[in-house]
Amino acid sequence: MDPGRDFVPVRYHQYDRGSLEQTVDITYRSDETHKWVPAGWTNAQFHGSEHLGRSMTVKVTDVRINVELPADLFDLPPLPDGTWVRNYMTDEDYIVQKGGKRRDVTPGEYDGNNYQYLLHSDPPGSRRRWLLRVLLGSVIVLAAMAFVRHVRRRSRSPSN
Repeated sequence: MDPGRDFVPVRYHQYDRGSLEQTVDITYRSDETHKWVPAGWTNAQFHGSEHLGRSMTVKVTDVRINVELPADLFDLPPLPDGTWVRNYMTDEDYIVQKGGKRRDVTPGEYDGNNYQYLLHSDPPGSRRRWLLRVLLGSVIVLAAMAFVRHVRRRSRSPSN
């Protein structure tokens, strides 16, 4: 943090078990309205503490703060068939099957080699759920038929 520029962050280092993994160095420029705005940054990722894996330098050419954004700006188009989706918000994985159908991938189901199988199969338990629905529907229909039969018998029997 730079106390001379309202404590804006200027450097970030990430370590794992004492080994440097990532650095981010941020530069700023003075702005009449917002005081300090980012002018750019460099992001470096390391393999081992001394070996640069990749680096990216970004230059900020335009800054707009608190502008109204269109409501559909972040809408995603339909995902292509075969797309593997990892939703970190809900902690779910699924594959988009043909026609946009969602095929949930349960924990431990993917073994690193069975993507094609998962893409073209139903999730575990889906056949059991189908069978359960058929059985439950049949029980409801039979109960309704028994009720109707009971009502008809009562209406035909002589009154006491």
